[in-house]
Amino acid sequence: MSGIIINNNTLQTIKVFEDVTRAKVRDCFDDNEHLTTFVVDKGELPKAIGKGAVTVAKLKKMLNKNLRVIEFNESIVEFIKNVAKPIVLVNVVELPDGIYVMQVTEHKDRGYLIGRNASILRNNEKIVQKYFPQLKELKIEEISPTAAIATSAPSANAAQAPAQSSPSSDDDDGSE
Repeated sequence: MSGIIINNNTLQTIKVFEDVTRAKVRDCFDDNEHLTTFVVDKGELPKAIGKGAVTVAKLKKMLNKNLRVIEFNESIVEFIKNVAKPIVLVNVVELPDGIYVMQVTEHKDRGYLIGRNASILRNNEKIVQKYFPQLKELKIEEISPTAAIATSAPSANAAQAPAQSSPSSDDDDGSE
């Protein structure tokens, strides 16, 4: 079983959401008594939120709950980035044993992603695990802005650097 449980109340909530937003819902669940999370298909987030977040505000009023909308992605790294929004992650690093590290540059972003007693971090971890069971743990790392520039640089720059800095003879003898 995929971990997605849908009862009649959830089905009604999904129907209201889809009727109002015209966005396709992949999943819907209550994180707590005051927050309902919707996971929408890739590309459906703009429809779900609406221009100026008007659609979400309308739904919030209709459902009398705070809403969170997450865009699904087949890539675990991209999905983790979507779960972390509105915080923009510098990078997501995959470590051995199913550990993923979300990198941020701002201390306040780190605090927001962790939450009191790590509640937000563990909740986000559970959301990602519903779709990617290989995830064992989410971690957060605060990095310096200069490290962030190097980390977020496109791989084209990284591919050019070795070609410019290391002679081809180093590659031939197998040494590094």
